[in-house]
Amino acid sequence: PAQAGDARLLAELGRRTFHAAFAHNNDPKNLGLCMDALFGEEQQAAELADPAHTVFLAYEGEDPIGYAHLVAGSREPCIVSERPLELRRFYFEPRAYGTPHTHALMR
Repeated sequence: PAQAGDARLLAELGRRTFHAAFAHNNDPKNLGLCMDALFGEEQQAAELADPAHTVFLAYEGEDPIGYAHLVAGSREPCIVSERPLELRRFYFEPRAYGTPHTHALMR
């Protein structure tokens, strides 16, 4: 799992992969505001410091290409599980779509 020292890496990777996923059908200003709110280094550090959050990074060699962000205990009214686990974010560089890297993180 990602550690506190990975906050900058995760912020940069999050911005890149979120942009790749959503830039084609969103207003650039709104997209920028959303990325600023979700993917700042401080935000990532706070999430990594929270024991309910776990982030798994995927690498191609030394290059980070994607990640899965899980949140334990996340609750919604329709969820009745005693120990829910939310898949909050699952983003990859486009070149990694459909590769063993994405499949491995989904397992």
